[in-house]
Amino acid sequence: MIIIFSGFLLRIALIIYNIEIATLPGADADAVHFHEEAQRYNIYLDTKDLLSGYKWDHAVGWIYAPFLGYFYNLFGTGSMYFSGLLSCFVWFLSALVFRKIMLKINYEKKKINLAILVYTFLIPTSIIYTAITLREVYMLLFFNLFALSLVNIYYKSDIKKILLDSIIILFTLFFLLTLHKGNLYFFVIFTPLMIIYYYINKFTISKKTLFGLLIFIVFFLDYYGYGEIIFDTIKNYQLGHFNIFPDRATYYTRDGIQNMDYGPITIFIYAFKNFFYYFTEPAIYRIGNFKDVVLFCENTIRLILLVIIIKKSLLKFNNKILFIIFLIMAILMEGIYAQGTVNWGTASRHHVPIMGIFILLTFFPLRKFR
Repeated sequence: MIIIFSGFLLRIALIIYNIEIATLPGADADAVHFHEEAQRYNIYLDTKDLLSGYKWDHAVGWIYAPFLGYFYNLFGTGSMYFSGLLSCFVWFLSALVFRKIMLKINYEKKKINLAILVYTFLIPTSIIYTAITLREVYMLLFFNLFALSLVNIYYKSDIKKILLDSIIILFTLFFLLTLHKGNLYFFVIFTPLMIIYYYINKFTISKKTLFGLLIFIVFFLDYYGYGEIIFDTIKNYQLGHFNIFPDRATYYTRDGIQNMDYGPITIFIYAFKNFFYYFTEPAIYRIGNFKDVVLFCENTIRLILLVIIIKKSLLKFNNKILFIIFLIMAILMEGIYAQGTVNWGTASRHHVPIMGIFILLTFFPLRKFR
């Protein structure tokens, strides 16, 4: 708890620095946009009775700004101090949930302390992103709550408690969807994968059968044109994230993406490149400033953790089912966000929501399988 509370105080100090002294890296652009949009919604709440017939409209996945605006209005403030302190408090809750998961699965005390230390301090950009006015910290909390509810269901036999955790899962799904529309793709894919994994465990399906099933799915998607729809969706989403002026941090060019044509092999190469760049950029030869150095070090740490996770996935141990569920969550979430990212600055933010699950996997206890 001392580590968590220290991380909470550090984030509050960063909020003060960001507002009073100098803008932190990543605290401009979207963070300012969300704050300004929240202020507009605050004004709208005060004047909506005078605006006959006008109703505030926001797209799915963009409820964060109206959410902040509602609290600005409720507490009678429009200060970035308030939204920043709210982010710090949400991170604090996420850390408590993160710790609770490890206690439920019976992590060793040393591993719990080390995992919390990594969660709190080891990834510098996440410290900033979980303190300023961004929605990633809320997504981090809800993904942790989602994981905790799954753990509770795994261990409980009481139908009433299982029903309660199922309701909590539905609430987390709702809030994650309203925070970012990319989360919709996560749960649309995650649900059938869980069903498939259940039947793999139940009937011990062979690897050859699974490989054959994968080939069939690829053929089905390609034959009926769904593969091309997926390809065009990724391509158009990435094209929409290029700025008018060239961005030094992009690992693609607009023309390079624009000139790609669909093919059943091309889509796999494209998806793999997105995932690879998402985890490895900026490459050492692309480093141009101190922030790039920090991101390069973070990616190195993340890749080391990934190697540890892959090694663990090949072993047999107790609670392996929970490990696989967490692994599917992490790979799926990172894979989806990798497809919509074209620069390493944005990638560093997109790693935050699933960061807790990633660290849980790294320190997952390897007790002997019985």
